[in-house]
Amino acid sequence: MADTLQENLLGDRGSEHRRHEEDRGDIDLPDPHADNISHGSTGSRRQRSLQGNDDATRSSSKWRLLDSHQARHTVAKKYQNAEDDPYKSFDYNVIENKVRRERCANIDNTQLRSIKNEKNRVTVLRWMFCFTIGVAMGFTGFFTDMMIHYATKLKYDIMFRDLADDCRRDHGSDNVACRSTSWFVGLLINVTLVVIAAYICNRVSLASAGSGIGEIKSYLNGIRHRDWLSFNTYASKIVGVVLGVTAGMPIGKEGPMIHTGAILGAGISQAKNGRYGWDFGFDLFRNDRDKRDFVAAGAAAGLCCAFGAPLGGVLFVLEEGASYLTVNMIWRCLFTATIALITLQLLETGTFKRNGDRWGDLTANAMFSFGTFTGPNPNCGPGTGVDFEACRWRPVPPLWTLTDLPLFLVMAVVGGLLGAAWNQMQSVITVLRMKYRTTFRRRIIEAAMIAAVNTTLLYLTAQYVDTCKPVPSTNSTPPWLLNNLRQATCKTDEYSALATLVFNPLEIAVQEFFHESAGAFNVVSCVSFGVITFFMACWTYGGTYPSGIFVPSIAIGAAFGRAFGQVMLATPYQPTNVGIYALMGAGAYLSGVTRVTISLAAIFVESTDDTSILLPLTLVLIVSKWVADRFNGGIYDIHIELKETPVVSWNPSLSMDRYVCGQGMSSPVVSLHGRSSVQDIIDVLDGSKHGGFPVVKVDRGQEDVYVGLIMRHQLLALLENGIWEDDEGFSPAMSEDLFRAAYTRRDQTVASLHISMDERHRIVSLYPYLDATVFTVTTQTPMTRAFQAIRYLGLRHVPVVDGGVVKGIMTRHEILDMHISRLDQKYFGPT
Repeated sequence: MADTLQENLLGDRGSEHRRHEEDRGDIDLPDPHADNISHGSTGSRRQRSLQGNDDATRSSSKWRLLDSHQARHTVAKKYQNAEDDPYKSFDYNVIENKVRRERCANIDNTQLRSIKNEKNRVTVLRWMFCFTIGVAMGFTGFFTDMMIHYATKLKYDIMFRDLADDCRRDHGSDNVACRSTSWFVGLLINVTLVVIAAYICNRVSLASAGSGIGEIKSYLNGIRHRDWLSFNTYASKIVGVVLGVTAGMPIGKEGPMIHTGAILGAGISQAKNGRYGWDFGFDLFRNDRDKRDFVAAGAAAGLCCAFGAPLGGVLFVLEEGASYLTVNMIWRCLFTATIALITLQLLETGTFKRNGDRWGDLTANAMFSFGTFTGPNPNCGPGTGVDFEACRWRPVPPLWTLTDLPLFLVMAVVGGLLGAAWNQMQSVITVLRMKYRTTFRRRIIEAAMIAAVNTTLLYLTAQYVDTCKPVPSTNSTPPWLLNNLRQATCKTDEYSALATLVFNPLEIAVQEFFHESAGAFNVVSCVSFGVITFFMACWTYGGTYPSGIFVPSIAIGAAFGRAFGQVMLATPYQPTNVGIYALMGAGAYLSGVTRVTISLAAIFVESTDDTSILLPLTLVLIVSKWVADRFNGGIYDIHIELKETPVVSWNPSLSMDRYVCGQGMSSPVVSLHGRSSVQDIIDVLDGSKHGGFPVVKVDRGQEDVYVGLIMRHQLLALLENGIWEDDEGFSPAMSEDLFRAAYTRRDQTVASLHISMDERHRIVSLYPYLDATVFTVTTQTPMTRAFQAIRYLGLRHVPVVDGGVVKGIMTRHEILDMHISRLDQKYFGPT
C-alpha cells in the first residue's frame, strides 16, 4: 500500500515502500495539485503550470526554523511529477447538471411524498450508523485499554516482583547486580516492543505514525489521502500504541484514539474497503459530505473514550478540525460520543472493577482519568478513625481561593513559554529527521535508540535521585495508588517517590501529582521527572510509531505545577491544595503545546467532575495560548506546514486584500469541448491527475466560450460505461446512480478501462453532465472573495471567467498563505 501520509514528516518519503509497491503493481499515487484544472494541452504548457504550483507549495513559511526551508525544498522536489503528491481535495458541492435538473423537475406530488419518506428513512439510518460507530469505538477503546493494562502489569511484575524483589531478598537492597538485572530486563523488553511497533508502522501503514490529530484536522479541512483512514492504518495504530505505551515511552494513547475513531467513522459509513475488496452494498453515504460528518463523529467519540468527556470531544472536533458546521452534525457528534462512552464504561466496569465499581456503574472512569478532587479534610485521614471511602463524602474546603489566581497566571505564562520552546525544539528535530532519517533501517534504529535512552535515563534517575517515603496507611490513600508504589533502593517499609512516577504508566503519575498528599513528593522529584519527560517526549514525538502528545504534556505540566505548589508550601502562603497547582500546570503546558483552549476546559472539567476549576482553568488556558502564540504555532499546525499539507486557515492572509483573482489564479487553462472525442478525454486524463476540467463551446471568430465544469470522476464514469455516440449519433443516458457508484473508484486510471482503438474515435457529449452553475469570479474579483467561496462554502474549483472566456482557476492551492507569500515576493519584493 502507498503509505505516504507521514513521509514528508518521517524522512524517507516512502521511496522504499514505493519501489516495493511498484514491484507488486498495485500502487496508485495521486496528484499534488489535484484541485487545479488541467493546465496546458501541450507538455510545455502543463509543465509551466505544475512548476508554478510547485513553487507556491515550496514558498517559505511565516516562521523560520534551522534549515527548515532547505529541508522542505528538498522534500518538495520529490513532488515535481503530478502523480507523486498524496493530497487531494473533496467534492462537497452537489453537481447540478442537466440529468439532475430533469429528474428533479419531473417530481410530482406523489413522488414528493415518497421522497419525504425516504428522507426520514435516511435520517434514521444516519443515527443508526452513528450508534454503530459509537459502539465500535467503545469496543476499540476497551480492547486497547485492556491490552495496555495487562501488558504493563506483566512487564513490571517481571521487572520488580519476579527479578528485583527476589534478588534483593537474597543479596540485599543495595546489591548492584540486582539493580543491573532489573534494568537490563526492562531495557530488553522496552526496546523489543518499540522496534516491533516501528516495524509494523513502517511495513503496514506509515499513516499510523504519530497521533493522527494533524491528519484528521487536515481531513476535516477538506484534504483527503487514501491511507489516512484505511483499515491497515486502524490495525497498525492500535497495535503500535499498545506496544509503545507498554514500553514506557512518553507517549499517550489518547491522540491515537481520535484517529482510530475517525477511521471507524469513515469505514462503517462507507460499508466498503477497496483495498481488500470488501463491499457490503450500502452506498447511500458514499459521498464526501456524509463521509466528512461521520469522520467528525468518530473523532469526537475517540476523544470521549480517552477522557470520558462527550462535550469535550465535540468541542475539540469543532475547535480543531471541522470546517463546515451544522446543528445536525453537532448533535450526531455528541450522540456518537455518548454511545462510545457508555459502551466503554459498561465493558470496563465488567472487567477491571477499579475502585470497587460494579458492572453497569456508568460513573466509572474512561481510558484516562484525572480522578476527583476532594481536597484535604481535617476530619479525615490517619488518626481520625475515618477511612478513605468515607472521607470522600465529608465537606471539604474549596480547591482554590482568590489569592491563588495570580499564582495560576504566573504558571500560565511559564507554561506558554515552555510549550513554545518544546514546539520549537520538536520542529527542529522533525526537520533533521526529514533530512537524515531517509531509510527504513534508520527509522528502526532511531526507534530502538529512543527506547533504550528513555529506559536507561529513567532507571538511573529513579535509582540515584532517590527520595524514600514511608508507605502510607491504607485508610489514607486510594487502593490504586498503594498497588503502584515502587520500592527501588528503599527499605521494606518505604517506597521511592521518583521510582513510583517513572515505573508506572503516565496516567498513574498524573493522578499521583493531582491527588497525593503534600508530603508525598519533594521539589527534586517533581522537577527531575518533568525535565526528563520534557526532553524525552520531544525526541519521541514524530517517530515511526503511534504516539499521542496529550498525556505526556499533561504529565510534564503536572510535574512542574506540583513542584511550584511544593515551593509555595515552604513560604508563609500555604496553598489549600497542592494538587490544584498540578492541574493548572498541566492545563498551562498542554495549551502552550497544542494551542487548544475551549475543548481543553471542557475535558478537564468533565474528567475531574468539578466545575469549580472552570474559571481559573479558562484563564490559564487563554493566557498560556496568548504567550505561546507570540513565538510559533501549535504542534499540529507546525507538522501540517512541514508536511506541506494544503490546509486552508480560518482567515485569509492579511496581504491577500492586495490582490485580485487575475493576479493569484493558476493559468493558463486547458479545457474540453462540449463534444469531445474519447481520445481527447483520455489524453487530458492521462496528461494530468487534476480533479476537474472546464468545458467550452466553439464560437467562430472568437475565443471558446465557457459553459460549465466537469469533474474527473464524471469523465471516468462516462468512459467506463461507454457513454458515447454510435454511428447514428445516438448516445445512451447515464443516471445519477451510476455516477454515485463511480465515486468510490475516483482514483482509477484510464488504462484500467480497456478502451479499444475504434472506440477512441467516438464522440462524447458532455453537455448533459457538466455543471453550468459553478460559482465563478472575474479577474478583477478580490482574492478574499474566492477565499470565502472555497473556505466557507467548501468549493473545490472556482473558475475565473471574463467575457465568457476562462482565464484561470482558483483552488485551495491559490489561497494558501504560502502562495500569498509568493505573490508578495513577486509584486513587492522580499520582506
